[in-house]
Amino acid sequence: MTESESDLFETTIRESPRVLPLVSDPGNREQLAAWIDSRETLACVPFEEDLAEIDFDVCILDKGALQEYRQELGRIKEEAEPIIVPYLLLVPEYDESLIEFEQQQLIDTVTPASVDEIASLPIKQQELEWRVRALLRLRNQSIEAQTEGRRYRALFESVNDAILVSDTDRTIVDCNQAFTDLFGYSLAEIEGKPTHTVYESKAEFAEMGEAIENYIGDPAFRKIVSYETKSGAVFPGETGVFYLQDRDGTIQGFIGLIRDVSDRLQRERELERYEAAVEESTDMLKAIDRDRQILFANERYREFVGEPNEELRGRHVRDIVGEDSYSEIDPRFERVLAGESLQYEREQTTTDGETRILDVHYYPLREESGDEITGVVAALRDITEREEQLARIERLSEYRRILSEVNQLLVSKDGKTEVLSRIMERLADSDLFACTFLSERQSQSIAFSCETDSDLDHQSVESFHTAAYVQAVTENGALHIDDVTGSRFNQHVEDAPAHEGYAVELSHAGESYGILTVHFPPGEHPRDEEMALLDDLGDDIGLFLHARETEAERELFAEIVQSLDDPVMFQDRDGAFQVINDAVAEYADQPRDALLGDDEFAFMDDDAARIVAEQKQRVLDTERPHTYNLRTTFPEKSERVFKTTRYPHYDTDGSLDGTVAICRDVTDLNERENNLRVFDRVLRHNIRNNMNVVLGNAEWIQENPQADHEQATQRILDTGRDLVDLSHNERRIVELLTDPQHAQTIDLLPILERIRASIREEYPDSEVHIEGAETVTVQAISEIEAAIYELVENAIKHQTREPPHATVTVKDNADSVAIRVKDHGPGIPEMERSVLLGERDITPLLHGTGLGLWLVKHIVTQSGGRLDFEENDPEGSIVELQFPVEETA
Repeated sequence: MTESESDLFETTIRESPRVLPLVSDPGNREQLAAWIDSRETLACVPFEEDLAEIDFDVCILDKGALQEYRQELGRIKEEAEPIIVPYLLLVPEYDESLIEFEQQQLIDTVTPASVDEIASLPIKQQELEWRVRALLRLRNQSIEAQTEGRRYRALFESVNDAILVSDTDRTIVDCNQAFTDLFGYSLAEIEGKPTHTVYESKAEFAEMGEAIENYIGDPAFRKIVSYETKSGAVFPGETGVFYLQDRDGTIQGFIGLIRDVSDRLQRERELERYEAAVEESTDMLKAIDRDRQILFANERYREFVGEPNEELRGRHVRDIVGEDSYSEIDPRFERVLAGESLQYEREQTTTDGETRILDVHYYPLREESGDEITGVVAALRDITEREEQLARIERLSEYRRILSEVNQLLVSKDGKTEVLSRIMERLADSDLFACTFLSERQSQSIAFSCETDSDLDHQSVESFHTAAYVQAVTENGALHIDDVTGSRFNQHVEDAPAHEGYAVELSHAGESYGILTVHFPPGEHPRDEEMALLDDLGDDIGLFLHARETEAERELFAEIVQSLDDPVMFQDRDGAFQVINDAVAEYADQPRDALLGDDEFAFMDDDAARIVAEQKQRVLDTERPHTYNLRTTFPEKSERVFKTTRYPHYDTDGSLDGTVAICRDVTDLNERENNLRVFDRVLRHNIRNNMNVVLGNAEWIQENPQADHEQATQRILDTGRDLVDLSHNERRIVELLTDPQHAQTIDLLPILERIRASIREEYPDSEVHIEGAETVTVQAISEIEAAIYELVENAIKHQTREPPHATVTVKDNADSVAIRVKDHGPGIPEMERSVLLGERDITPLLHGTGLGLWLVKHIVTQSGGRLDFEENDPEGSIVELQFPVEETA
């Protein structure tokens, strides 16, 4: 096969797969080609002597063709990998042991994977098509898998950063084109080599290995490493490591993403020349680069933040101003780096803990050419002017505002999350507090307030709430913290000046719902009025949370109960329904409102209702749950079986006030289990009887080697075929019992015509007469054809008249259609008819003779129909199937 021809195994799936009939006999080949052409969704490939020139999706071959072309067939399959080119081998059918021997011998003559399926001849067209379709599905799956693999590889190659893949021993197994472009190595040059091949030194390789172990699972892990290219050039590479894991979470290897950051590390330049000019300025001056690292700061700024110059240089601005202030400052940095000059006012705390107001000017720091902006220059001037008396007046006004607005929010109809968020916003707007956050008992709901304009995230707040902190607050309902930055209850992620805090428990009626914590500005001592205000807020919010939780629990319980398909009910001590879900009303076929205040006698039969009343009383007497089974009849659902568990129920004072029942409808489960038990007994009886026939005749042949074995051999063959039929019917019955189907509208006439044609093909001397309406539709499951065929075939097989014949009569009634199959055979024994119709229980001596009629019974039952038997005068049987003409509920 040429290179271009092999591309067919990499193409998309064809709408009409190409089938090659490669059989040695010309007549068989023409017959097989004709069959392929008769299939609309298959395309027949003309046979050519040179297989290399043939484009096909599946090959059907026989023993002669396999032996003649085995080398070429093996090569085609090998070149197509990983895509599968399936072969179906047809072999003649004779003794099973010889088939197995020859099949193995044929397979051994070619590569182990050459033959994918072996079928024995003669073969029915339906089986042949099924096998071909199965092999095509196998091929299509391999094409889809290869296509998906190419997509992942294209994504791998499209990443701009260099990617290096290694196993757990840090041996290189793969890389992308970006890696080749950056390092100069091809995959063939470095595959199988240790990753230290691309490091500048083994020391850095070892250091990186230690970092990989320490940061397993951290998606933000980044490290700058010195790498060396194939040409010997060294560059700094920012590296992120990701972990290859199997489905069990076991690490199978590492993926490294490498980015050259040489330019970023070369930015510390000429700013020293500005330091002398600004060092003596009375304003606080500093410069930062694009990465927010401090390049220089003058003496006034160093005094303000309490840091010597050598400890400020190179530090990130976030480390100096804190996370809260940085979240406000950083967006302004972005605007300046884009070319703007900004001026605004902000608050900042000094090293002495005093809050100062700063007038801040930002402007771009440019290269000498004036084109490139390399950083930001900041000029800060202290403009703090406060009058104590004015602050006190404003404070008192603030107390009244907060208390009023919070109480208005607590009585609103808004959702809990929205109310708490808006309360935190009110507190955040106040000048009284530096930081404020609320932690609920089960989940973190955080509203931030901080004078430095920085957010506190969920993780930070959770880390503050240690078990010791929660206990300290809840012991007395409130806690005054002398320093929230101290080691006992450190509530700041970054370094911050010492300041006080106050926490109150959010509680009501002995139940704790969370903690409200506030920080005061550095240098501010909480006054009695402020702590009283927070105590009142804690009580009010606690009452609010208690009310909302109680309401939420009630609504959640009601929603769960109403959504259940199982009947759930609460009855008082007198048995009257107080709460029921929709399922109870559906079974009772009454509105819920009509059932409330009534009891089970309103819709159950008296015997079942008395049993329920007894079970309710038993639970009330013992105050313990009890489980029982109940069989009863409902108006619209006929007889049902329930497994019910009933529990004692207590009111809020702990007094027993009734029972709660949860009922599970197990009718279908019980019926299915009973069917399987009956089916198991019948199956075991028939297998045992048939095997006794096989073994008895086989032993007779063995003991009488010189006798005529034809009759015994025929009995073995006939019994073997019966076992095959038994196995086939067994599988179909199990499928019906384990995977019930829904009835659909089915036209009977085409089914009856197909059955007549199949019977004539199988029994050429037989006659099947069809009488009745020409166009009739019924409601039945799709297996109805199998049920009618079983009855007609039984009528033909068991007749002694020549030629054997059967009559199928269709009668269209008002609400059903009757199909009667009449024969002149020996008839169906009364015992078997009684078992099938459920008139007698199955026992070891009362079992039936086969599974065919059981298959018919289950098909009719799942279709919502009926099965009846009559005797045919003067001999034979009449089996009647009745099906509904409208879809049953």
